[in-house]
Amino acid sequence: MRKKDLVFTLFLLTAGLQLYSQQLVPFLKGKEWKVYDKVQRSFLKENYQNVVPSKCNLLFVQQNEKWGVMDKNRKLLLPIDYLSVQQINANVIAVKDKSGITLCDTLGKAISKEHFTEAAQYKKNQNWIVVRTEKSKFGIIDSKGKYVLPAKYDFAPEHTVNGFVKVAVRQANGSSLTGLLDSSLKVVLDAKYHSIQELGTSYKVSVDGETYEWFTSDFVSIYKGKAEPVRVASDFIMVRNRNTEQYGFYNRKSKDTEFCPEDCEMRIFEDSGLVVFKSEKGKVNHFYYANGEHLVLKNYFVYLGGTFSKYILISDKGENENPQYGFIDWKTKVVVPCKFKRINRWNNYYFSSSLVMRDEKGKYYNRYELYSFATGEKAVQTQFEEIELLPLGGVALKENGSWRLFDYTLKRWDDWEYSMVWLGQRLHCTSMALPLYQVDRKNGTYYGFKGYIDGTGRPVIPAIYRDIRLIESNYRDGKSAIRICAIWNEPEEGNPYGINHAEMLDQYGRKIPIPECSGLGYSMNNLITLSRTVKYEDELRGFTGLIDTMGNLVMPMEYDEIRQLGQNQGFICTRNGISVYADVNGKLVPSSGFSYMWPIENRYFVGTQSYKQGIISAAGKPISSFAYEEIRNETWLHGTLLRVKRKGVEFYIDNNGNEFYSEQ
Repeated sequence: MRKKDLVFTLFLLTAGLQLYSQQLVPFLKGKEWKVYDKVQRSFLKENYQNVVPSKCNLLFVQQNEKWGVMDKNRKLLLPIDYLSVQQINANVIAVKDKSGITLCDTLGKAISKEHFTEAAQYKKNQNWIVVRTEKSKFGIIDSKGKYVLPAKYDFAPEHTVNGFVKVAVRQANGSSLTGLLDSSLKVVLDAKYHSIQELGTSYKVSVDGETYEWFTSDFVSIYKGKAEPVRVASDFIMVRNRNTEQYGFYNRKSKDTEFCPEDCEMRIFEDSGLVVFKSEKGKVNHFYYANGEHLVLKNYFVYLGGTFSKYILISDKGENENPQYGFIDWKTKVVVPCKFKRINRWNNYYFSSSLVMRDEKGKYYNRYELYSFATGEKAVQTQFEEIELLPLGGVALKENGSWRLFDYTLKRWDDWEYSMVWLGQRLHCTSMALPLYQVDRKNGTYYGFKGYIDGTGRPVIPAIYRDIRLIESNYRDGKSAIRICAIWNEPEEGNPYGINHAEMLDQYGRKIPIPECSGLGYSMNNLITLSRTVKYEDELRGFTGLIDTMGNLVMPMEYDEIRQLGQNQGFICTRNGISVYADVNGKLVPSSGFSYMWPIENRYFVGTQSYKQGIISAAGKPISSFAYEEIRNETWLHGTLLRVKRKGVEFYIDNNGNEFYSEQ
């Protein structure tokens, strides 16, 4: 076969066609192709350069560099006179001659009198076809040849990430203007825009490359102007002057636009409805509010931290001039005068200040004091080794080497003493994180105890566990209820690690009853793997099962391994070298059972029983006997026949287990 024929064949055979009931199948005999009739169990007498099966039970055959179409009754629906033949969808084929491309149904009848220069299946609708007319205009027709999108665009319709369709019209100067259609091909934005840029679920467009407009996901215009919009906040839109590269904001309520002076740095606080132009030299700081109010703060250096606090840190001098620190509120009112040499942390109730002290040996060390915003005075008279202030008012104080937890009234949450408070260490997995902060508590065993607190300092998960983690979905975009795996250890003599026990918690730290187990794994199809450890012939052996998110046992802990075939697909469960299939709900398929399996094609698996191979469907059902030494898929028979070997003899089987030999 010549190279270009092979490429064309591969293109057709890898176009996602599912061939389940092909009566006529191709065989390569020597250097020529033959057609075998599975019903008549005989070969057609003609030889071909190429034979390609199609989804609609037709064969595309080639002789003398020309193509034709044969039906299951061996009749040529279309003569072997065409330059190419292509399967468009289940109901339409495209044939090309010198006049162009003609679209035909599966009976060989043309569905349109018009000739096209290009034709391909529309990606989002298998019954629609993208065509290019002889006038080089693109449109979309259905499987009956009727236009659902008129052929008036100069580029093929292109899908955007949000499901909308981008279309474009070429201009006389060679540029193009673009527009958007919805999934039903209704015009959303006319093809008049110089550019359309998707930003999340919003759209930034420009008519001429100089004037910009911003549309929401509902295509409501929320901004139009010369400045380029960069980011949308709740009350403001960040904009940029492309000529000066100067950033500013557009107030969505007052419709005002302000640009940040060159000696200032801009910060938009989305949660607070505030924009601050922070002066780099501490001369004039501008505060802009969503209601249009504008306040000025002079002669202070502003330090813009997070938005969890009602207060902003300020100083009366620069960093290198022995500054004194204090606080203002969001309306620029001075709440705490600048009289502190060091400010470390603060929340809505307290702030901490540090002192550098010197011991008897002349060594310097720090001590920390806790102050109240309500009074501006010390909240307690004690000096502490460290202070951690949590976002929602919680307070952690370290004294004599141990941490203690308090609420915003400085009342103790519990009587425990902690070895560590990890304000930056949240409870997380790869795909998400919870706003809970880790605390560690010492004990007399090999491991310490781990727990988590919230922003008030409240122990949501008590520090009684060796390890805590969020249960992650086996697939990153899989959605399931938030569940937490918490491990504690039962002491065992001679074993410094102890015996593992696992508990399942919800996001509020409440226990969800589950079967006794030693560990919890991934979430798969909203089912969670759990395991137990059993001593077997002087070795520890793990057994795995499945529970749902409410802790109910779906599959018993009897398997050496449970793995998911794919997202929203079933499971392969292996025990003592024998694999069985379970559906997406964990229900076992009784007929399945094989020592090993691997995919041979996206709908089939090869399984092994008693050292012999057989074919298994994606539902776990055997579709052939287990009698073969080897099974493989051949490219030109993709999805039609599989090549097998039995007792050294090679032949073919179809997806129903029927055997076919190349010489009959």
